[in-house]
Amino acid sequence: LSQEQWSLFKMTRNVVLELPDDYLIQVALSGNGSAIAAGTKKGVCPIVVAGTIIAFQIDCDPANEPSAAVVQVDLNKIDRSTGTATSVLSSVASIATGANVSTGGAINGTQTVSAGDMLTFDIDQGSDGKELIATVTIRPS
Repeated sequence: LSQEQWSLFKMTRNVVLELPDDYLIQVALSGNGSAIAAGTKKGVCPIVVAGTIIAFQIDCDPANEPSAAVVQVDLNKIDRSTGTATSVLSSVASIATGANVSTGGAINGTQTVSAGDMLTFDIDQGSDGKELIATVTIRPS
């Protein structure tokens, strides 16, 4: 390192960076151009920063909204030792026919996650909509 780089390193090495207020995790739950198919663990994502889940929403391509049936998605936390999935929602997120953004998806109480936890997404009811994306909002702790 140059003297200038070393000086900068010494000045910044004990700096604590603040986390943003909230961060989003987005997971694609259906393939590009594919209808939304029901099934368990259609999406999986690890948690890298501990926090509290504060919101859950699903949306799909506005040009390919569901017309045959309502789309319903559940959000689960996985017990890493047993593989058991437990819902963190008091109501599943639903996209009505002719819509592209969900309603519902209410978080059941206070749902905390730790770094290393795993979230999964179950599509409880599929439809003919396309490009389904789930968004989880987490407030770091």
